[in-house]
Amino acid sequence: MNQGQKDKIISTTTGLNITGRGFLVPDAHGSTSRPGVFASGDVVLGTRTVVEAVKYSKEVARAMDEYLRSIG
Repeated sequence: MNQGQKDKIISTTTGLNITGRGFLVPDAHGSTSRPGVFASGDVVLGTRTVVEAVKYSKEVARAMDEYLRSIG
């Protein structure tokens, strides 16, 4: 199976900062340039090890939870 960034979300969602290689640019907690939109996984990191992906995704999940609690 071919892994790579998900072009559809990048090409169909306005207000997202992307790199020259087509990856999303979130902050350290996965928050993108569009408020309330978080990103993790191949669309941010490219293909990495499972350990790296899980570590980053856990941080993003915490940030998403905090964000949702703050607006709830």
